[in-house]
Amino acid sequence: MVTRRGGWRGTLARALAATLGAYALVSAAVAAAALLPWAPADAILYPALLAIPAHVALAIGCFAAASPRRVWFAIAAGCLGALGLRWGLAA
Repeated sequence: MVTRRGGWRGTLARALAATLGAYALVSAAVAAAALLPWAPADAILYPALLAIPAHVALAIGCFAAASPRRVWFAIAAGCLGALGLRWGLAA
C-alpha cells in the first residue's frame, strides 16, 4: 500500500535536495579532492568521474529517506565535512 508522505511539498523538497543538494555536496567534495597531492589532471578527473555515481546514489537516497528534513541535514553535514576537509588540506 502506498502512503502519502508530505504531499507535493515533500516531493518538491526531495527533488530540490536531489538536484541542488547533490550538486552542492559533490562540488564541495571535488573542491576538497582538488587539493590532494596528485597530478593536476588526476586531481580533477577522478573526483569528476566519482561525481556521476554519487549523484545517482544521492538522488535515490533523497527519495528513500524518512523525511526531507533528514535529507537536508545529511547534505548540510556532508558539505560542512567536505569543506572542513578542504580547509584542513589547505593548511
